[in-house]
Amino acid sequence: MNIILGKLFTSILAYGYPIIGLSVFISSIGIPMPTIIVVLAAGSLAALGDLNIFILFFIVTVCSVLGDIVGYWLGAKIGYRIFHKHKGHPTFSLTLFEKLQKYFFRWSGITIFLTRWLFSLFSALTNILAGMTKYSFRKFLLFDIPGEIVSAMIFLGIGYIFSSQWQNIWINIENLLLYITGVSIGIICIYLGIKRLQKLGKL
Repeated sequence: MNIILGKLFTSILAYGYPIIGLSVFISSIGIPMPTIIVVLAAGSLAALGDLNIFILFFIVTVCSVLGDIVGYWLGAKIGYRIFHKHKGHPTFSLTLFEKLQKYFFRWSGITIFLTRWLFSLFSALTNILAGMTKYSFRKFLLFDIPGEIVSAMIFLGIGYIFSSQWQNIWINIENLLLYITGVSIGIICIYLGIKRLQKLGKL
C-alpha cells in the first residue's frame, strides 16, 4: 500500500491536476482508490503554492460527479438487466427489488447526499443501486452535486489548513469515518431486528 501511495504522490507532483482528477473519477465509479488521501494531499500542495485551490475544487467536484454518473449508468443499464435476468433465482426476487425501490423513493436524498462524504465507503454502491432501481436521474444529481461539493470543501479544506500534518490527519479521518460507518450499520441492524421481531409478534 505504501508503495502504491508513493507512486501516486510522485505522479501527483509530476502531473498535478490530471492525476488528481483521474484518481477521483476512478474512485467514484467504484474502483478502489485512496481518494481521501489524494484530495488531502492536493489541498496541502495548494497551501504550499504548487496548485490552485479553486481549480482543485472545480476538478475534484466535477470528476466526482462524472464518476457518480457513470456508476448510476452502470446500475441503470447493466445492473437492472442482470437483476431481471435472474429474477427467478431466490437471491434475486422481485420482492427484494421492490424493497430497494421503496427504500430509494423514501430515503434516497439523504442517502445519496451523505454517502458523498460521511459514508463514502457506500458511495459507489449507492450510485449503482440508484440506477438499478430506476431512481430519477435528475433527483440523483440534485443530491449528488451538493454532496460532492461538501466533500471537496471538507477534504481539500482540511488538507489546505493542516498542510504540514495532512498525513496524520488522514489516518484519523479514515478511522473516524470507519467508526461512524460501523456504528451506523450497527444501529440500522438493531432497528431492522426490532422491526422484524415486532412483525413476528415477539415484541
